[in-house]
Amino acid sequence: MSPSKKQRFSIPTAAQSQAGEIIAAAESEETVQLVPIHLLELDPRNRPLCKLNLVNPEAIDPRDPHAGIKKEFLARLKELADSIIAANGVKQPIRVFKQGNRYRVIFGERRALASVLAGFKSVPAIVEVGPPNDLRRIQAIENIQREDVLPWERLQALKELLEEEQGRGRQVSSPTLLADAMGITPGYASELLSLLTAPADVQAAMQNGELTNLRMAWEIAKIQDKSRREEAIAAAISGASQRAVTTIARRKAVKGTARAGRRRVAINLGKTENLTFVKRILASLGKLPKDQKIDWSNVDQVQSVWNEVLRGSAKP
Repeated sequence: MSPSKKQRFSIPTAAQSQAGEIIAAAESEETVQLVPIHLLELDPRNRPLCKLNLVNPEAIDPRDPHAGIKKEFLARLKELADSIIAANGVKQPIRVFKQGNRYRVIFGERRALASVLAGFKSVPAIVEVGPPNDLRRIQAIENIQREDVLPWERLQALKELLEEEQGRGRQVSSPTLLADAMGITPGYASELLSLLTAPADVQAAMQNGELTNLRMAWEIAKIQDKSRREEAIAAAISGASQRAVTTIARRKAVKGTARAGRRRVAINLGKTENLTFVKRILASLGKLPKDQKIDWSNVDQVQSVWNEVLRGSAKP
């Protein structure tokens, strides 16, 4: 499913301003030159899920598991290309470093790709002699300003930033230190750091490009109950609102009665507690598993079947 604009995570205005000031300061009083686009190469570790071919950005392999994400990214690039044409070229230079006879993009990948779509042969760039010591920090700072950067890409950038800073003998693994290093709010820094240790199913949904809202991912990652977490993931993938997903995430887990001889018979399906009724719903929808033996008195098995149906209905 392609995420709508309202589903994407946006950065607080204050954080955008801070990050913008950091990048602007790095660009001040430096020489800009035109670099032929055919001599540029993209950093494969920067925004890997959306990586396009610089020679022909529109060449997307339909067999690529991230083809849908790349097509949506390409659509936004075409909008940027139109603005570049209207402005008669890129006005804000990209940043690159020399690598042999070629130039590796530090940041400004979108502008480079959009320039290709706009038909330009060169792009203005600030050229550094070699890779900067804080390469990952520079890329991470630019990426937090982009609304279209996926949660998984943000987390990958964050992991590499932490490794880079640790290699330089600096620790930014606390929300306060990370916020200072990247020019973001401590709250946003805390969310990013907590998602680094998110449960495997949340990580997988982000990596597959299914879970595209950072705040939703953060809320879901806090759910300890696996079946309820799966329910929240399926709801997010199917296009549920952030409020709906948050309601699932913050709902108290249903507990079985303490009476002797009785077991829990509640399922996360509204207020429905009759497992046989769930079976009847699935049968009427033609969704009963054909090759599986399900104990319809076992709440965990029924919940698992229900979660699979939700996931299946969310797929395009």
